[in-house]
Amino acid sequence: MDKKELETRIVSRGKEFFKSISGEAPSIFNKGWWTGKVMDWAMRHEDFKVQLFRFVDVLPYLNDSENLVRHIKEYFGGEAEVPAALKFGANLSGIGGGFTGKILGKTIRANIEGMGRQFIIGENAGEAIKGIAKLRKDKFTFTVDLLGEATVSEEESAAYAQGYLDLLEALAGEQGGWHPLPGAGGEAGLDWGTQPMVNASIKPSALYSQARPVDMEGAVQAILARIKPIYRRIVRMGAAMCIDIEQLRYREITVELFKRLRADPEFSHYPHLGLVQQTYLKDTEEQVRNLLAWGRKHKLPFTLRLVKGAYWDAETVMAKQCGWPVPVWTRKPESDLSYEKIARLILENHDLVYFCCASHNVRSIAAVMETPWTWVCPNPAMNSRHFTAWPNLCARGF
Repeated sequence: MDKKELETRIVSRGKEFFKSISGEAPSIFNKGWWTGKVMDWAMRHEDFKVQLFRFVDVLPYLNDSENLVRHIKEYFGGEAEVPAALKFGANLSGIGGGFTGKILGKTIRANIEGMGRQFIIGENAGEAIKGIAKLRKDKFTFTVDLLGEATVSEEESAAYAQGYLDLLEALAGEQGGWHPLPGAGGEAGLDWGTQPMVNASIKPSALYSQARPVDMEGAVQAILARIKPIYRRIVRMGAAMCIDIEQLRYREITVELFKRLRADPEFSHYPHLGLVQQTYLKDTEEQVRNLLAWGRKHKLPFTLRLVKGAYWDAETVMAKQCGWPVPVWTRKPESDLSYEKIARLILENHDLVYFCCASHNVRSIAAVMETPWTWVCPNPAMNSRHFTAWPNLCARGF
């Protein structure tokens, strides 16, 4: 397939995606309508986006109506462009003793908390299990992780590790009642006959509060001590685990941690261990090639989850403050192009690597689906909305 034909197919696939969701916009009476409008506004107005996330950050601490109304007015009552609902609530907060503003304030709190629940599935294992059960019922797969990775003490790190063990214990008791997603061949009890039904993602820096690049060996050893019991439970329950890549300063520690855990004699027989790679970093292609060479040398298959990256602002500011070369692509099209290029590289090595395409970008997803090496799908008739059915296109990271 030449480049022109591939591009035509990518565009066609993208149009199919947009067509498939064209009738799914929620009505004004649906709580998703408010969330969609606010998020759409945030993407188009940088100042509002900053204010929104500042407000969300302090919202849990605003325990009385007076405080809540005051913060709504301070954050959204100025001259900056904000959605009408927030502006209206902010302006009314000082009318009639603030009664109307308080009512709107409660509504805004409920809406923002509802927006958060789309990304945070529960405050405890019980809530999470209910949300995950609904995903499974709707024939979606998932990856689960715990928030609060910025641990500042060893007590917090130990509690973070225990939280994973508790969550996995709860999931182990539930997965027996789930029905695997259908696929051609493979093993019973696995989605599509190839992949575990439970997938956990973990941020390694949270497992050791003193992780520092200057002490790579000490950090790796300390994190290994805490992650091994978690991965041992993962293996015992037949699940999968993916190690997240965080800020660039932790990457060397994280990659070494992944290699040691994957090659550990206790776990080397088990292939369902993955690592994230971020395509907004300029040297990610080199990093992926090194990982591929390592896997082939040691004959250890593994998973790669490809993302754009979530620390762009921090990486850029840090580099400029220190006078270092900026390590990330500074224009979005460059990150998108990097994603497609690295995705093709991974798919060329599909005999070694299980590829998780993690993106909200329709173009990126379409490009992966149309890359020739993806056409090994056991069930290509699956509705495109449920593209978790593709073995090389996994929605677990979405």
